[in-house]
Amino acid sequence: MLPALPPCTQVIIETSKPVESRTTKAGDFFQFKSIGAVTFQGRIVIPSGTPGYGVVTLAIAAGRGHGGALGLEPLYFKFPDGEELHIVRDRRPNALAAQGYNGQLPGYVGAVPVPGLGLVIGAYNALHKGKDVTISPGALGSVFASDSPETAKCQSNVAPG
Repeated sequence: MLPALPPCTQVIIETSKPVESRTTKAGDFFQFKSIGAVTFQGRIVIPSGTPGYGVVTLAIAAGRGHGGALGLEPLYFKFPDGEELHIVRDRRPNALAAQGYNGQLPGYVGAVPVPGLGLVIGAYNALHKGKDVTISPGALGSVFASDSPETAKCQSNVAPG
């Protein structure tokens, strides 16, 4: 049995297989694994490479006038004995930088509104097919090793600790 980890215990993860907006549907599962071991009280609790699973919450293929979109929600780590550790996605924009990683996938992609330009871009996009989104294997993310409501306090821009 796994010990209860503090709710702000951060785990860096990376995707194991590609996830594509063109072929994925909301409700599909995706795979990831832990990067680096997580220790607690002198014991390795989450070994490096521990597999995990999540669900695709949003999958929109590119079409005329819009690009593709994906939403991914990591759910749990699965250990060799079958035990699962439920997790919560770390939504802090600087979560990986605090651990010395970079190359983080953006939580969102947006545009800066320019008065009058929105109509031009909208007209252009209506005539051209947007691009699909592909999240490649090795894309990094961060989760908290707990599904406790206490993880809400960890979502600030202050490094967990």
